[in-house]
Amino acid sequence: MVINLMNSPSTRAVMRALVCWAIVSASASVSAQTASPPPPATAPLAKKPLAEKPLADGKAPAGVTPAKDAGAQAIRGGLVPGLLSVAPGLLYHGVGTYWAGDRQAARNLIIAETVGLGGVVLGGVLIGPTGASRRTSTSGIGLIVGGLGLLMTSWMADVYGAFSGEDATGAPMARALPLTFMAGYQYVYDPHFSYRSFATLGAEGWLGAWRLGAGGWLALDDDNQWPRASVAWRPFGMTGARMGRDSSWLEARAAVGWQRYGTEGFQVLSPEVSVAGRYDLGRMGRSLRGAFVQGSFGYGFDFYGYDVPGLGLGTDTGEFLIADFGFGMYLGDGRGEVRLYYDHRRDDITGGLGTTGLSGGIPGHFGVDGRWFFGERWGVGWLVEVGSAYVAGAHLIWSPAREVGR
Repeated sequence: MVINLMNSPSTRAVMRALVCWAIVSASASVSAQTASPPPPATAPLAKKPLAEKPLADGKAPAGVTPAKDAGAQAIRGGLVPGLLSVAPGLLYHGVGTYWAGDRQAARNLIIAETVGLGGVVLGGVLIGPTGASRRTSTSGIGLIVGGLGLLMTSWMADVYGAFSGEDATGAPMARALPLTFMAGYQYVYDPHFSYRSFATLGAEGWLGAWRLGAGGWLALDDDNQWPRASVAWRPFGMTGARMGRDSSWLEARAAVGWQRYGTEGFQVLSPEVSVAGRYDLGRMGRSLRGAFVQGSFGYGFDFYGYDVPGLGLGTDTGEFLIADFGFGMYLGDGRGEVRLYYDHRRDDITGGLGTTGLSGGIPGHFGVDGRWFFGERWGVGWLVEVGSAYVAGAHLIWSPAREVGR
């Protein structure tokens, strides 16, 4: 009977449990005997470096490079991810950064593409069925331009992140330039006007969260002048005295420009208001650090006057939409930046693209601008634009107090 009891299933299960318990107890006893003694209560705690102590929202303080997470997946950009970002990445934004290993950036870029596509469709719905009514055209065109901006910049961001991975070395300045003076030359080819060469002058300075600017273009070979004054209020982001968490900022702008065509005998006064912002793409993913997107939206009016008695400013009036977007990247450690952009404005010196068909007269112009500081105070800036006119030139920059890097 004892033999039968020992062979019963329940008895065998109990014996296996007892054996397992004995083995675990023995292992724990050995581990306790061989474990190193705890450190004394008076031993100082090792201090972590500042880069490993992020703020509550997970971002390092301004001026501190965040430490890499040892458990984070490596992001390796290169030729293969870069080619994938071009095709099929042109249709599916985020393919390149996904292949490079940055899942977060890929997810955010496909979301941006989807929102941008929705803006284009909604803008078309507002304009198409109404026959481009004045009541809906401004909102519709604004949605289309904004949607196209998201579509284009999210694709360029994918290409940037796919090629660079985590190897991008560009970083913004610690603060905005508190005071800046500029002087240069611009060549303008416009078949409708005789001017070609312009001298350019400008100055810009910060007073707290307010930025004041003035400047202008003066034709060297014609009676033509383009003075302009502006003011901006920046409640969020870096200023001349305030460091930002990154290069993101948001500001409200107001400006007035005056265009004098002495040879042709007329002039234009153009007041305007707008809201502008820059978004640091490093917030969207590690592979996008060192890049940014920027845009603005607003409205303005044109008051025309003629060199004829009784036909002064206000004889004719017009209005214009301010809408632009661009993708840029930083050069060096706070040394400079370069930006590729589209500007929907068509009443400035570059004008709009001379397209034909249904889109004739609607598109604005494309451009590339940027700057690079080759010394502590001196730098150079450049501007190239293509619209109904072709504009290209450069200018020297001088700033008395500039902080290199973050």
